[in-house]
Amino acid sequence: MAATDLPSVLRTIRWDDNVATFCKKPKAAARVEACLRRTAVWAQQLETADKENPALCFVREAQVQGHYVAALLAVALYKPAAGAMRALVENALYYSFFRSHPQELGTLVRDPAYFLQKSDIIEYHQQHTERFNENEQKLALVQHLNGWYKEISGIVHGQIPGRWVNHAELASLSHGPMLGEALTKFEEAADLVHKLFLATVARDLWHDFAKEARETLLHGLNGPVKQALGLSIA
Repeated sequence: MAATDLPSVLRTIRWDDNVATFCKKPKAAARVEACLRRTAVWAQQLETADKENPALCFVREAQVQGHYVAALLAVALYKPAAGAMRALVENALYYSFFRSHPQELGTLVRDPAYFLQKSDIIEYHQQHTERFNENEQKLALVQHLNGWYKEISGIVHGQIPGRWVNHAELASLSHGPMLGEALTKFEEAADLVHKLFLATVARDLWHDFAKEARETLLHGLNGPVKQALGLSIA
Protein backbone atom coordinates (compact mmCIF):
# COMPACT_ATOMS: atom_id res chain seq x y z
CA MET A 1 0.00 0.00 0.00
CA ALA A 2 1.39 3.40 -0.94
CA ALA A 3 1.62 5.99 1.80
CA THR A 4 -0.89 8.15 -0.03
CA ASP A 5 -3.48 5.38 0.34
CA LEU A 6 -3.62 5.68 4.14
CA PRO A 7 -6.50 8.18 4.35
CA SER A 8 -8.66 6.02 2.12
CA VAL A 9 -7.83 2.93 4.19
CA LEU A 10 -8.70 4.69 7.42
CA ARG A 11 -12.01 5.76 5.96
CA THR A 12 -12.88 2.14 5.24
CA ILE A 13 -12.73 1.20 8.92
CA ARG A 14 -16.24 0.82 10.29
CA TRP A 15 -15.66 2.96 13.38
CA ASP A 16 -19.33 3.85 13.88
CA ASP A 17 -20.47 0.28 13.26
CA ASN A 18 -17.99 -1.05 15.82
CA VAL A 19 -19.14 1.41 18.45
CA ALA A 20 -22.77 0.63 17.70
CA THR A 21 -22.08 -3.10 17.99
CA PHE A 22 -20.36 -2.57 21.32
CA CYS A 23 -23.21 -0.45 22.65
CA LYS A 24 -25.67 -3.16 21.63
CA LYS A 25 -23.92 -5.43 24.12
CA PRO A 26 -25.47 -3.96 27.29
CA LYS A 27 -23.56 -6.23 29.64
CA ALA A 28 -20.24 -5.29 28.05
CA ALA A 29 -20.94 -1.57 28.22
CA ALA A 30 -22.18 -1.90 31.82
CA ARG A 31 -19.01 -3.72 32.86
CA VAL A 32 -16.81 -0.97 31.46
CA GLU A 33 -18.96 1.74 32.99
CA ALA A 34 -18.80 0.11 36.43
CA CYS A 35 -15.00 0.16 36.29
CA LEU A 36 -14.92 3.80 35.26
CA ARG A 37 -17.43 4.83 37.92
CA ARG A 38 -15.53 3.29 40.82
CA THR A 39 -12.26 4.80 39.61
CA ALA A 40 -14.05 8.15 39.34
CA VAL A 41 -15.29 7.88 42.93
CA TRP A 42 -11.72 7.35 44.13
CA ALA A 43 -10.48 10.24 42.00
CA GLN A 44 -13.14 12.63 43.23
CA GLN A 45 -12.51 11.79 46.88
CA LEU A 46 -8.74 11.98 46.55
CA GLU A 47 -9.01 15.37 44.86
CA THR A 48 -10.75 16.61 48.02
CA ALA A 49 -8.96 14.66 50.74
CA ASP A 50 -5.46 15.10 49.28
CA LYS A 51 -6.08 18.56 47.91
CA GLU A 52 -3.10 20.42 46.39
CA ASN A 53 -0.89 17.32 46.43
CA PRO A 54 1.06 17.48 43.15
CA ALA A 55 0.99 13.68 42.92
CA LEU A 56 -2.73 13.88 42.10
CA CYS A 57 -1.63 14.23 38.49
CA PHE A 58 -1.17 10.44 38.51
CA VAL A 59 -4.77 9.92 39.63
CA ARG A 60 -5.97 12.13 36.80
CA GLU A 61 -3.79 10.25 34.35
CA ALA A 62 -5.19 6.96 35.63
CA GLN A 63 -8.68 8.22 34.84
CA VAL A 64 -7.58 9.25 31.35
CA GLN A 65 -6.17 5.79 30.72
CA GLY A 66 -9.46 4.25 31.85
CA HIS A 67 -11.28 6.43 29.33
CA TYR A 68 -8.85 5.26 26.64
CA VAL A 69 -9.63 1.65 27.52
CA ALA A 70 -13.34 2.30 27.06
CA ALA A 71 -12.83 4.01 23.71
CA LEU A 72 -10.40 1.39 22.40
CA LEU A 73 -12.59 -1.52 23.41
CA ALA A 74 -15.59 0.12 21.77
CA VAL A 75 -13.82 0.39 18.40
CA ALA A 76 -12.39 -3.18 18.70
CA LEU A 77 -8.77 -2.15 19.31
CA TYR A 78 -8.24 -4.70 22.06
CA LYS A 79 -4.45 -4.94 22.06
CA PRO A 80 -3.87 -1.17 22.39
CA ALA A 81 -6.43 -1.26 25.21
CA ALA A 82 -4.07 -3.59 27.10
CA GLY A 83 -1.46 -0.83 27.16
CA ALA A 84 -3.96 1.63 28.59
CA MET A 85 -5.01 -0.92 31.24
CA ARG A 86 -1.41 -1.30 32.34
CA ALA A 87 -0.92 2.48 32.42
CA LEU A 88 -4.05 2.78 34.58
CA VAL A 89 -2.56 0.45 37.19
CA GLU A 90 0.92 1.97 36.95
CA ASN A 91 -0.37 5.50 37.55
CA ALA A 92 -2.26 4.33 40.63
CA LEU A 93 0.98 2.80 41.89
CA TYR A 94 2.87 6.03 41.20
CA TYR A 95 0.31 8.07 43.12
CA SER A 96 0.48 5.71 46.10
CA PHE A 97 4.23 6.38 46.30
CA PHE A 98 4.74 9.96 45.15
CA ARG A 99 1.92 11.41 47.25
CA SER A 100 4.27 11.19 50.25
CA HIS A 101 7.54 11.68 48.33
CA PRO A 102 7.58 15.21 46.92
CA GLN A 103 11.37 15.29 46.59
CA GLU A 104 11.38 12.14 44.48
CA LEU A 105 8.53 13.57 42.43
CA GLY A 106 10.70 16.59 41.72
CA THR A 107 13.50 14.29 40.63
CA LEU A 108 11.09 12.48 38.32
CA VAL A 109 10.37 15.79 36.60
CA ARG A 110 14.01 16.90 36.41
CA ASP A 111 15.86 13.67 35.66
CA PRO A 112 14.69 11.49 32.73
CA ALA A 113 16.91 8.67 34.02
CA TYR A 114 15.00 8.39 37.30
CA PHE A 115 12.51 5.57 37.18
CA LEU A 116 10.51 3.44 39.61
CA GLN A 117 9.39 -0.05 38.75
CA LYS A 118 6.25 -1.70 40.05
CA SER A 119 8.36 -3.89 42.34
CA ASP A 120 10.09 -0.83 43.84
CA ILE A 121 6.78 0.65 44.89
CA ILE A 122 5.43 -2.61 46.30
CA GLU A 123 8.63 -3.13 48.28
CA TYR A 124 8.32 0.39 49.65
CA HIS A 125 4.79 -0.28 50.88
CA GLN A 126 5.81 -3.64 52.33
CA GLN A 127 8.55 -1.97 54.36
CA HIS A 128 7.05 1.38 55.25
CA THR A 129 3.26 1.56 54.84
CA GLU A 130 1.49 0.75 58.09
CA ARG A 131 -0.38 -2.58 58.01
CA PHE A 132 0.15 -2.92 54.26
CA ASN A 133 1.28 -6.53 54.48
CA GLU A 134 -1.73 -7.57 56.55
CA ASN A 135 -4.16 -5.61 54.41
CA GLU A 136 -2.82 -6.71 51.04
CA GLN A 137 -2.98 -10.35 52.14
CA LYS A 138 -6.62 -9.93 53.12
CA LEU A 139 -7.26 -8.44 49.68
CA ALA A 140 -4.94 -10.85 47.81
CA LEU A 141 -3.49 -7.73 46.20
CA VAL A 142 0.18 -8.43 45.48
CA GLN A 143 -0.31 -11.97 44.22
CA HIS A 144 -3.08 -10.86 41.87
CA LEU A 145 -1.14 -7.77 40.78
CA ASN A 146 1.98 -9.73 39.88
CA GLY A 147 0.08 -12.31 37.86
CA TRP A 148 -2.08 -9.75 36.08
CA TYR A 149 0.85 -7.46 35.31
CA LYS A 150 2.95 -10.26 33.86
CA GLU A 151 0.12 -11.43 31.60
CA ILE A 152 -0.93 -7.98 30.42
CA SER A 153 2.71 -7.00 29.76
CA GLY A 154 3.05 -10.10 27.59
CA ILE A 155 0.12 -8.84 25.50
CA VAL A 156 1.51 -5.30 25.34
CA HIS A 157 4.98 -6.47 24.26
CA GLY A 158 3.69 -8.99 21.76
CA GLN A 159 5.31 -11.99 23.46
CA ILE A 160 2.54 -14.05 21.88
CA PRO A 161 2.05 -12.38 18.48
CA GLY A 162 -1.57 -11.96 17.52
CA ARG A 163 -2.93 -12.06 21.06
CA TRP A 164 -6.04 -9.86 21.24
CA VAL A 165 -5.88 -9.19 17.49
CA ASN A 166 -8.55 -10.52 15.14
CA HIS A 167 -7.90 -8.60 11.92
CA ALA A 168 -5.29 -8.94 9.18
CA GLU A 169 -5.81 -5.42 7.86
CA LEU A 170 -7.24 -2.20 9.22
CA ALA A 171 -10.23 -2.31 6.91
CA SER A 172 -11.42 -5.53 8.58
CA LEU A 173 -11.18 -4.18 12.14
CA SER A 174 -14.26 -5.46 13.97
CA HIS A 175 -15.37 -7.06 17.22
CA GLY A 176 -14.40 -10.64 17.95
CA PRO A 177 -14.39 -13.23 20.73
CA MET A 178 -11.38 -11.62 22.47
CA LEU A 179 -13.65 -8.84 23.73
CA GLY A 180 -14.74 -11.01 26.63
CA GLU A 181 -11.18 -11.59 27.82
CA ALA A 182 -10.31 -7.92 27.39
CA LEU A 183 -13.32 -6.91 29.47
CA THR A 184 -12.29 -9.30 32.23
CA LYS A 185 -8.75 -7.93 32.28
CA PHE A 186 -10.09 -4.37 32.51
CA GLU A 187 -12.27 -5.34 35.45
CA GLU A 188 -9.23 -6.88 37.10
CA ALA A 189 -7.23 -3.70 36.47
CA ALA A 190 -9.91 -1.53 38.07
CA ASP A 191 -10.14 -3.94 40.99
CA LEU A 192 -6.37 -3.82 41.49
CA VAL A 193 -6.47 -0.02 41.63
CA HIS A 194 -9.34 -0.22 44.11
CA LYS A 195 -7.51 -2.68 46.38
CA LEU A 196 -4.23 -0.77 46.11
CA PHE A 197 -5.88 2.43 47.30
CA LEU A 198 -7.68 0.57 50.10
CA ALA A 199 -4.39 -0.91 51.30
CA THR A 200 -2.31 2.26 51.02
CA VAL A 201 -3.89 5.71 50.87
CA ALA A 202 -7.32 5.07 52.39
CA ARG A 203 -6.05 4.77 55.95
CA ASP A 204 -4.66 8.33 55.83
CA LEU A 205 -7.48 10.04 53.94
CA TRP A 206 -10.64 8.07 54.72
CA HIS A 207 -11.93 10.56 57.30
CA ASP A 208 -12.28 13.20 54.57
CA PHE A 209 -14.25 10.95 52.20
CA ALA A 210 -17.98 11.56 51.76
CA LYS A 211 -20.25 8.98 53.40
CA GLU A 212 -21.83 8.02 50.08
CA ALA A 213 -18.36 7.43 48.61
CA ARG A 214 -17.39 5.28 51.60
CA GLU A 215 -20.47 3.14 51.04
CA THR A 216 -19.60 2.73 47.38
CA LEU A 217 -15.95 1.87 47.99
CA LEU A 218 -16.68 -0.62 50.78
CA HIS A 219 -19.47 -2.33 48.86
CA GLY A 220 -18.73 -5.99 48.29
CA LEU A 221 -16.11 -6.33 51.03
CA ASN A 222 -16.96 -8.73 53.82
CA GLY A 223 -16.94 -7.77 57.48
CA PRO A 224 -13.54 -9.26 58.40
CA VAL A 225 -11.84 -7.46 55.52
CA LYS A 226 -13.45 -4.13 56.47
CA GLN A 227 -12.39 -4.66 60.07
CA ALA A 228 -8.84 -5.52 59.05
CA LEU A 229 -8.64 -2.40 56.89
CA GLY A 230 -9.96 -0.25 59.74
CA LEU A 231 -12.41 1.48 57.44
CA SER A 232 -16.08 2.13 58.11
CA ILE A 233 -19.00 3.93 56.51
CA ALA A 234 -19.63 6.09 59.58
